[in-house]
Parts: sequence; C-alpha cells; structure tokens
Amino acid sequence: EDAWRMTHERRVEYQDLSIGTFVFEVESVDRDLSYSAAPATTRLIIHPPYMLIALIGGLSIALVGFVIAARTSLKRRRERDQAQAELIQTQAQLVQEMDKELQTAHEMQVGLLPKSPPRLPDAVLSGLCLPANHVGGDYYNFLFLDDAQTLLGIVLADVSGKAMQAATVAMRLNEILRYESQNRTSTTGILKGVDASLRGQIPSDMFVTCGIGILDITKKTIQFASAASPPIYHFVANRGVVEAHTVPGFPLGMSLDLGTEEPFQTVEMNMQLGDVLVLVSDGVEDAQNGRDEFYEGERLSKVIEGVARKGVSAEALRDAIAADVKRFIGNTPQTDDLTIIVLRIDD
Repeated sequence: EDAWRMTHERRVEYQDLSIGTFVFEVESVDRDLSYSAAPATTRLIIHPPYMLIALIGGLSIALVGFVIAARTSLKRRRERDQAQAELIQTQAQLVQEMDKELQTAHEMQVGLLPKSPPRLPDAVLSGLCLPANHVGGDYYNFLFLDDAQTLLGIVLADVSGKAMQAATVAMRLNEILRYESQNRTSTTGILKGVDASLRGQIPSDMFVTCGIGILDITKKTIQFASAASPPIYHFVANRGVVEAHTVPGFPLGMSLDLGTEEPFQTVEMNMQLGDVLVLVSDGVEDAQNGRDEFYEGERLSKVIEGVARKGVSAEALRDAIAADVKRFIGNTPQTDDLTIIVLRIDD
C-alpha cells in the first residue's frame, strides 16, 4: 500500500494477496496524538496452494512424459515405416528376380518343345502346350527312330509337381529320351530305358507319366505304350466314332521293385484315311470349373467326334479342344498344364 490506513478495529484482513513476500507495519496513536516510537513489523510469505502445486507438477510431469512418449512413438513409427518400405522394396526385388528366373526357365522349357511338327506324307501332326504357371512339367516331342524316317516316335510326358522343379526334371527327361530312343524301335524298350535312367536321378517323391507311340508312316499303323498316361482317343472316320484306349503301365522313375511283372502294356491301331489320333496330358481330363466338376474323357470324346466329323485340320481340332477346355473352366484359374497332340491321316 502506498499510504497508511487508520482504523479503530483490533483486526485487519487482507484478501487475494498475490504470491510473494510482504511486510506488515502497525503504528499506534492515543487520544493525545502520541505515536508509538517505531512501527511493529512482521514479514509474510504467500505460497501457492500446495494442492495446486501438486496438480501442476503432476500435469507437468505427465505432459513431459506424453511429449517423450509421443516423440518415441513417432520415432518408432518412422523406423517401422522405413522398415516396411525397405521390406516392400526387398520383396519387390525378389519377385522381380523370381519372375526373371521363371521367365528364363519358361524359355528353356519352350525350347524343349518342337518348333513345328515334322512334315509327313499322308499325315499331319499338331501339338500344343499351355503351362498353368510360367513353367511346368508337361513335355512332348516328335523323334524319327530310323535313318529312312519311316518310323516316328510321338511322345507326351507329364512330370509330377509344378513350376521350376517339374521343369528341371522335364529338361532332364528330354536328354534321357533322346539317348534312350537311339537304335530302338520298340515303345516298351524306350520306356524301359527311360525308366532305368530316371531312377535315382529325380527326387524320390517325383515321377513321370509318359505315353509314346511309334507311327509306321508307310503302313499307317501306330503302336502305343503307356507309363500311366491318360487314354488315347482314336477317331475312326469310316464309322464316325471315337474309341478311347486306356493302356496300363507304371510311372517312370519310381523306386519300385516290380519283379518279373511287365511294367508297360501296348496297343496297336491301324490308321485309315480321315482317322484322327488325340493324345492329351491329364490336365485336360482333370480340368475343373468353379463348381468343382471335372472335364473328363466323355466330354473330350464328344468334342473330338463332333469336330473330326467335319473333316477339319489337325491344328483346328487341337485348337477346338483347347478352347472347349477353357470354356469349361471359365474364370477358374488353370491348375495344371494342358498339352494336346493331334495326328490326322490325310491324302
């Protein structure tokens, strides 16, 4: 206060004093206006309310903790985002590298297949392979077995498994088949040689199904042997019907002791003008649609009969079969390779 206050009361109250230090002074005066020799003084210190101090202190600590936690969380989030970005980039690089490897393997597998079928007198051949993935286990080839080129081997094989592993075995099969078919004109002899060469050379949980036919171009006969391959379909032109031949046989490359049992059976057919022979991998008959229904051999026989009766080319019949399988599958992803070989006897 800037001036003295006078009062007759024995008690003076000061309210709402601010936080700080104060000096309180009192002088006394009597009726004769005699003043006390010196003022009485007392020093006062005004503190903040302790509950408020505790509250402010707690809030301050909490705020500091929140700031630290927020900064830590933000740092961790940045580190996590950076790690995720690096992981995504690494995964993208791995996928890109895998795609390159699969594309290379696909080109290698396609390189195993015939660029075009051999030109034959009075007969036309056509083949098609549609892998389910970049690469797969289906394989087919045409091999002349004699110098005069009167005996033609027609081979269709399917390696168990998928993608790179199956393609690797298919490439090995190609080399073995070329070696084992030299100086051999028997379907069962070739299969036995391939079987012996594959044993111990492929993983124990893998095997190869294979069908091989030897076409005598002069006689227009074909001998067919099977190593657990799907049936072959023979359209008999003079009767306008399709005959399906299921030929028993054991898969190739399996570590089985068959004893004296003959592992491969054969069937021989005479081919006449207009006759058609169709070989397919099991990916055709086992194709499934969205209702889990199988394509099956009965539908394939009807397609072959209906199209072959029109006298179309081997290539047209091949494409008709592939289109019908695709139509049957619809939007369902293809789960196995599709391979089709068509032989037609023409003028």
